[in-house]
Amino acid sequence: MKLTRALERVPRRFDPARLAAELDRFSERDWMPCPSGALGSSAISLVTAGGSANHEFALAGPARPTAALGRCPHLEEVMGALGVPVARSRLVRLSGATEPPEAEEWNYHWFRRAPVCIPLVTSAGVTVSCGGETAHMAAGEAWVIDNARPHRLHNPSAESCVHLIVETRETAGLFRGQGGSLLLEPYRFEVLSDEEFAALTEEILADAGRRPMTDAERLAFADAIEQIRRRWGAAFRRFGHTSAGELAYQDIILDFRERVMPKLAPKGAGMKAAAVVDTMLWMSPPVPRRLHRPVTTRRSTDAEPLGCPEFERPLFVVSAPRSGSTLLFDLLSRFPDVWTIGGESHEIIRSIPELHPAARGYSSDRLTETDASPAVASALREGFARQLVDRRGERYLDRPAHERPCRLRFLEKTPANALRIPFFRAVFPDALFVHLVRDPRENISSLVEGWRSRRFLSYRGMPGWPYRDWSFFLPPGWSSLEGRSLVEIAAYQWKTANAVIEEDLAALPASSWRRVSYDELIQRPAEVLLSIGKLAGLRWDEEVEKATSGVLPLSRVTLSAPSPDKWRRHEQELAALLPSLEPTTAKAATHAEDLPR
Repeated sequence: MKLTRALERVPRRFDPARLAAELDRFSERDWMPCPSGALGSSAISLVTAGGSANHEFALAGPARPTAALGRCPHLEEVMGALGVPVARSRLVRLSGATEPPEAEEWNYHWFRRAPVCIPLVTSAGVTVSCGGETAHMAAGEAWVIDNARPHRLHNPSAESCVHLIVETRETAGLFRGQGGSLLLEPYRFEVLSDEEFAALTEEILADAGRRPMTDAERLAFADAIEQIRRRWGAAFRRFGHTSAGELAYQDIILDFRERVMPKLAPKGAGMKAAAVVDTMLWMSPPVPRRLHRPVTTRRSTDAEPLGCPEFERPLFVVSAPRSGSTLLFDLLSRFPDVWTIGGESHEIIRSIPELHPAARGYSSDRLTETDASPAVASALREGFARQLVDRRGERYLDRPAHERPCRLRFLEKTPANALRIPFFRAVFPDALFVHLVRDPRENISSLVEGWRSRRFLSYRGMPGWPYRDWSFFLPPGWSSLEGRSLVEIAAYQWKTANAVIEEDLAALPASSWRRVSYDELIQRPAEVLLSIGKLAGLRWDEEVEKATSGVLPLSRVTLSAPSPDKWRRHEQELAALLPSLEPTTAKAATHAEDLPR
């Protein structure tokens, strides 16, 4: 938010002793790392998107108080006394003898908001600098900081200082002297209006005009800006401030990122304006990407000689994407007799022309027994065999031919296999299946997070889909989802996956499959694995015992810290969809008493 002053004191004063006393309600384990360290290196969230302990931006979901704020009634009174709607709030702590590096907050979240800073615990030497100004903020005072300018807190004392940060988009209300109960910022999926987008691109053009360019480069750059501006205007007129336009807006932003941002000076005014556009759909501060590397490090080639082993009662984990199947797969892969391909089978399956959805006009990822011709079945078995690894990561093909087992137990997990049970049963008549189910609210929320991360892209430039990419598996009827919100798309994927799995498993003998829930896997992993081991006839040993003892590790594809309330950021949209999911939810219910003791 553009402010006229770098630092401005608000005409409010709060009792420093009462403020400091609120900190006694917390222990060291309540503090978590703070993504922006200019005002502190650790934080306790008080108001967040969805109400769980997170650092997500306001676009991620409705502002809700956290459990931590529930322990601090006076801090809630202080926020209410400010008299402005609160988007986010947190306590931030800066260790003694610390001067963090300066920061400038140039992103879309801060384009609309500014922070109010209230010291709870401080000392005379603690200062804040912003835009060339420096001030001491006394305990209990309230200050507005223009964090779009270079700013930081300096704490030369030996003790930590603690500040309350309250973010609001209505800074003018801070000076009207009216307060009451806590007000939370009303939620809507808000993007840049056509006029705001045009104004920012004018800033970009003005800044680019000061950079050395040839006439041809300048003309091409202006033309690119104009094309993107027209596309934005058309999309905004169609969708406005609704989440149904998210994929359309994302495509335009990606085009902007590729065609405009490389032409801008790294720290110029144009880049700062561009950063607002570029980060418009950010739901949280960026974190380092954790890339999943399959166990196999060397891909086999068709030239390598291969005698295909017999896959004896192969075990397939089937589920909707983001159900926790990677965690279950990793645990099952610790059984001593189990072989896997070290990851998912997308490449293997799609490399067989008859199995690629293009062969069926991209109708879906559905495969049935009619797709399992002898040639296809042989190619699939060979594709699996060429990538086999045991639980130690040792490759099947690295063993001398006479030491390779001619019969083995095989485990496979690929989310699109939710639509392929009849196909795998035709290829492997003795195949076994584990259906993993997860609470639809949690599962759908995680699917939305996956779509937004763009780490699970499955198809690009798909015929009939007006957007760049498609994520996760391709369900029948996907074309009806054009113009729908990501929550609606994710809910459709969840419902389709579980409904198809239920229907296909109902046609199989009960002895060939088992249903388990994600909650049971987290709470009682040993019992879940014993149940699956009994179904599949797998040997239990010390390594499996160790893997299921203690706290389970995060899945390799976890995107954000687990929390049972993360789904609440989508609570409003989910509330309208849950009734239509109820029949599928009821069928997929798992009962804890089914597990062995």
